[in-house]
Amino acid sequence: MTSAVRRTSNPGARAGFSLLEIIVVLSLMMLVIGGAIGAMYLNRDEARLNDAVQEIEVLAKRARTISTLQQRPYALEFTVSGVKLMPFAEAMMDEQDREFMIESRESDRSMLDDGSPAPAAQTGVRDSWQQEEDDPMLMLVRRWGSTDWIELKQRDSEVWRFDPNGICEPVGLRLEMDNGNWISAFFHPLTAAATEIESEIK
Repeated sequence: MTSAVRRTSNPGARAGFSLLEIIVVLSLMMLVIGGAIGAMYLNRDEARLNDAVQEIEVLAKRARTISTLQQRPYALEFTVSGVKLMPFAEAMMDEQDREFMIESRESDRSMLDDGSPAPAAQTGVRDSWQQEEDDPMLMLVRRWGSTDWIELKQRDSEVWRFDPNGICEPVGLRLEMDNGNWISAFFHPLTAAATEIESEIK
């Protein structure tokens, strides 16, 4: 006895996706991926600008502390390549005289009788924040009492002084990227902390 299996086909059932549906799904995936990449670049710029301001703030607070402890003026020197912490007397020198002074101090220190190293606050340039060589940011400084931003060029430098009484000039700093993203911060004269931070991330 044989039995026949009757197969019925559902005319509404579909075996796969149409070309139009696949194109729509791929387009949506590309939009999501593109948005994620764009957000990643924006977050990278924002993080880079914020990190730069935070590092310079740390240098400013360190300069204020060292100046108070050593009872002599210290300074941050702003140049196109970055920011350096040093004694104020060295900040006012040209690069050759400064290098000579640092070398002289190092040789004098090596001749101490007890052979002990000098404190970190007495060894010239100790700390710095350096720009990325392949993608430097434009650096502008605003001095106290001025409304103009000073753009630092290749041979320019601006010196921010910290006095032994713990007071510094209230300086403004602005960093700008090539794509138009920027951040600005103003530093408090009593704490050297970054206040009034503004930024624009496009």
